This record gives sequence, structure tokens and C-alpha cells, in this order.
Amino acid sequence: MTSEKPGLWARINRGLEGLRRSLANVGFVLIVALVALGLSQGDGTPPVPEGGALVLTLNGPLVDAPPTPDPLAALFDEGSVEPLVLGEVLRALKAVASDPALKGVVLDLDAFPGAGFATLERLGAALVELRAAGKTVVTHSEGLSQGAYYLASFSDELYLDPEGALWLRGLASEPLFFGAALDRLKVSVEVLRAGRYKAAVEPLLRNDMSPEAREADQALINSLWAGYAETVVEGPYEGLQAGTAAFLAWGEAAGVRWAKEGASGAHWTARTEHYEVGPESTADPSQWRTRLSFLLAP
Repeated sequence: MTSEKPGLWARINRGLEGLRRSLANVGFVLIVALVALGLSQGDGTPPVPEGGALVLTLNGPLVDAPPTPDPLAALFDEGSVEPLVLGEVLRALKAVASDPALKGVVLDLDAFPGAGFATLERLGAALVELRAAGKTVVTHSEGLSQGAYYLASFSDELYLDPEGALWLRGLASEPLFFGAALDRLKVSVEVLRAGRYKAAVEPLLRNDMSPEAREADQALINSLWAGYAETVVEGPYEGLQAGTAAFLAWGEAAGVRWAKEGASGAHWTARTEHYEVGPESTADPSQWRTRLSFLLAP
């Protein structure tokens, strides 16, 4: 009985099938090896050293919500910096507050372009809460913009490069007016308004600011520019008077200008006090901590 030898194509097909099985086996072994390697290395989270600190690098604009993806912007992207979402930064600070292994936060503001005052105030309040939880906040920078300097003021310590710079430009309002342009275009605007402080339509009617609009804008700018000097008095409530007197004496020696009202300047424009640690936290008055805030003159 004779057997026929397989033809050329049959031998080629058999060889290709064997090669396919060999490659599949090798691929399976590689996948298993990679999975085992990944499991052995954990979740990739670096270990937190005891007594360490979270380095928070704010190297982009701080926004309230993630920006809407723009497919066209990706085509013309020239290396723009991704914005930082305020909520994510706040969650990171809360994680530090609850982590006993971390002593605090180091703010790196070298490339921080700033943010709106409301956003900076919210982040600053979170830093105050972090410090109240017993953590230390340290800021380091080679140069500070106005917004970065405001944020750094919430730190326990601020380190600025000896050759660094601090840019304080103040605040200004620059509204646009279209009154003359609309007159040339023969466009008339009909407005009904009541009261003096109704400046929303002035850009369509005037070529400059009205006295009322200037007064309102100036009041807003003054409120934003004015800062607060604060101190913390430890002990029972009866000690606030002595603590306030000592703080005001320090301010007078340092040349601090307080915001006061009245002909004789006898009334505070804004003076607040609140418990950081009070009766609701402990019954021991010696453990109470009261924060006093005094508005500074702009």
C-alpha cells in the first residue's frame, strides 16, 4: 500500500499553521508575564514617606469646571498648558488633611498665571482649613504675580528666590463704550431705567463713565484690593479684649492702616471674629481658639 506525499501547497499550509500556533503560544505567555508583572508592582501609587509633604504645582490657569473639549483646538495645539480644576485641587488638600503620614503642603507657584478673586479666595479658605487641621503650608517661587502672591499669603511660610520678582499692578476697570460708534451708524438705543446706579446700558449710550458708574466700580475695586490682618487668640472668651489690644498695638508699630468709618474714625468698617476651636469642640476654655479679622484700608 503506497501513500502519496503531500503536495507543495499542503506542506506550505501545514508550515504556516504551525507558525501561527507557535506565535499564539508565545503571545499568550507574554500576556501572562505582563499581567503578573503588573500585579507584582501594585497599583502604581508611590509610597507616602512618613513626615512628607504634598508638592502642589500650580502650573496652569485655575478654573471652576473642566473646559469643553474642542476637536479643532487639538489640530492647532501649540503646547498650551492644561487648566487646573479647582475641585480636584480641593480634593487633594482634603486628602492631605486626613492623611497622618503627611505634614503639609508645598505650593510651587513658579508658573502659576493666577485666577479670579473668587477662585483664589476659595482655595485660600481651603488652605486655612488645612492649617487649622494641624498641617503646614509652605510656598516657594522664583517670582510671584499679583494673584500668586495673594494665594501665597495663606501660607505659614513663603520663600522667594533672592533674585526673584514680585509683580503688584493693582486693580483697574476698563469698560468699552460704543455711544459715538452707534451714533455714526445711525443706530438709536431705547432704554428705560430707574435710579442712579444703572450702568449696565451705559456702554451703548455714552463715551465715558458716569459719576455713578465710577463710584460703584471704585467701591468694588476697593473691596477687592483691601485685605485683612488676622490674629488668633487662645484661651477663654474673656481674653479677647487683651488679645485685640495687643494686636492693634502691633499694627500701630508696623504702620498698618485700618479701615474705619465715621468723622473721628471710631467705627470699624469690618471686624469679625469666629471660633476655630470653641465650646462645641471642647469644654476646656484654655483650648479655645478665636480668629480676629480686621479690614485694612485700601
